[in-house]
Amino acid sequence: MFDPKNYGVLLIQKNRPEWQKGKLNGIGGKVEPKETALQAMRREFKEETGINHKDWRYVITMYGDKWEVYVYTATSYDVHSFKQMEDEIPLYIGLHELDDFNLISNLYWLIPMCLDIKEINYNIGTPGRVVGMIDKVK
Repeated sequence: MFDPKNYGVLLIQKNRPEWQKGKLNGIGGKVEPKETALQAMRREFKEETGINHKDWRYVITMYGDKWEVYVYTATSYDVHSFKQMEDEIPLYIGLHELDDFNLISNLYWLIPMCLDIKEINYNIGTPGRVVGMIDKVK
């Protein structure tokens, strides 16, 4: 989630899985049975930040051999009212400060995608097989 003036983004400091420990990632989690990806986004965001936001825009689905990640974005002044709800710590970070933090590497191109005002829906890979990778977002 970004603030409406695009000054910053709310991310979360991960404790798990091990390869993400200590890094910042987008906020989200697993889709529960009988739940859509959008419903999971709303639920996970509220569980992890205390913010009950309903207006999410779909950005991209990424596929790997045994995983799918659905990425959504939102803009709201509520981004400043987050609370730590679980053991992982949400952090509001200015966009100009991102290079000072240990980010999951895909955030360097996912964040610009999420800020894309053209509202283009992207897809990378196919279920069970990655077919491409974005190196740079123009």
